[in-house]
Amino acid sequence: MAFTFLNMAGMFVLLGAETIAAFQVLIYVGAITVLILFGVMFTPQSPRPYGLFFQKQTPAGALIAAGRIELIGSGYAQVIGPLVPAEVNAANLRIGNAVYESLLGVRPSLALVNEQAYSAGLVGLYLDAGYRAILMDWDNPGAHHPEWHPETRHLPQRALGTDGRSIALLWTNTVAFQKLQRFAHGDIALADYLGWLRGRHGESDRALCLYASDAEIFDFRPGRYKTEETCSGREWDVLAMAFAALGGEERMHCIAPSEALRLLGEDAAGQTLRLETPSCPVPVTKPRNYKLAGRAAVEPWAGKRRAREQPARQQGSRGQDAQDFAQKAVRENRQVRPRIARS
Repeated sequence: MAFTFLNMAGMFVLLGAETIAAFQVLIYVGAITVLILFGVMFTPQSPRPYGLFFQKQTPAGALIAAGRIELIGSGYAQVIGPLVPAEVNAANLRIGNAVYESLLGVRPSLALVNEQAYSAGLVGLYLDAGYRAILMDWDNPGAHHPEWHPETRHLPQRALGTDGRSIALLWTNTVAFQKLQRFAHGDIALADYLGWLRGRHGESDRALCLYASDAEIFDFRPGRYKTEETCSGREWDVLAMAFAALGGEERMHCIAPSEALRLLGEDAAGQTLRLETPSCPVPVTKPRNYKLAGRAAVEPWAGKRRAREQPARQQGSRGQDAQDFAQKAVRENRQVRPRIARS
C-alpha cells in the first residue's frame, strides 16, 4: 500500500505538481498508511474454526474445504482405548479435535479406532467427542458372530455401547488394505488387483473400504524394521493409476467414507450390534497374531533404569484384560507400561 502511494507521488512529480507529490508522501504514505497498520494490529480477532484463505490454510486444509479429501480422526495420541481409563480416552479425543481445528480448520466426524482395538465403553466417548461414526476392522467381530447376516460385512451398521447408546459403524477390511498395499509396492499387477475387487460385487449396493492404516505413508520408510521393503519413490503414481482404473469401472464408484453412511437404510444395514462376545471381549484386528485380551506382558520401570521384562501371564478368565494385571502391579508400588503380546 505504501509502495502504491509512493508511485502516485512519482506520477505527480512527472506531471510537474511537486507540491501535491509532497502532500502525497507526507499525508498518505506517512500518516494514513501508519493509521491503517495500527488499526489492523489492534483489532481483536474472535476464534473461529475456519481461517481466511490468506491467513492460515495448509494445502490439506484447502483440499478438505474443497471436498476433495475427508479427514478421519483418531485422537491426539495413538492410545489403545481398552487399556486406559475413560478419562484418558476422553482427553485424548478432546485434544485431538482441538489440534485438528488448529492445523486444518475442521473437526472430523468419523474416527478410526486406534490400533483397531475396540471395547463397548468407547462408543459413548466417541459420541461425546462429536463423532457420528467409527471405523473398525471386520475380521475379528465377524469371526465371533456367525449368526450375523451374510451382508453385514458389506454395509454400515451401528455399534452398541455400554451406556445404551449406539454409533454408526463402517467396516475396514484387512485383505483389501493388503491388496492395495501390495499393488503400491509392486508385488501384484493392476489386473490382479482389479480382478480381486470385481469379486466383491453383490446383487445390491455394497461399501468396501479400500485401505485403512494409521501408520503407513507411501513413498516413505521410517526405518523401524529390517524387513521393510525398498521404497520405489513412485508409489503415489502407482496409486493414481489404480484409482484412474477404478474410475473406468461401471460397477464401482469411489466415494468419501462418510458417503457410505447413506447405505444405512439398506436391507441388512443399520443393525445395532454388540461387537464383543464373552470369548472375545476386546475385538482387535489380525485375530491370530494380535491378542489383546488373552495375554498381556508388562515391563516394570524404576526411574530411567529398565528392569527385566516380566514374563507374559496367561489370564485366568478370558474376559479379563490387560488392565487388571497393570493395576495390580501399580498396587505393588511398581510403575508399569502395558505392552501388547504378539504371538
